Amino acid sequence: MKIPQLYWGIIICYNLNVAINLVMGAETGDIMEYKVVVCSSFWKLEEAVNKFLKEGWELQGGVSCTFVPIDSETHEFRYCQAMIKK
Repeated sequence: MKIPQLYWGIIICYNLNVAINLVMGAETGDIMEYKVVVCSSFWKLEEAVNKFLKEGWELQGGVSCTFVPIDSETHEFRYCQAMIKK
């Protein structure tokens, strides 16, 4: 089994806080896009994910939540959802 070639690209979308966009090209010629949507609130994540679902993206796994340090005394939550488009 051969591992498909990976083509990396970073896309920063400030209004939706889209952090990562990864494009995978398999030997079959199929292209799959992989996107991780990252937002600072759950309702913003819902808004962003719903927008991408309407554009043909599909959910990949569940929602992830992490606690990010802003400075030595401040932390914020980040909500993440992986999505794919075939």
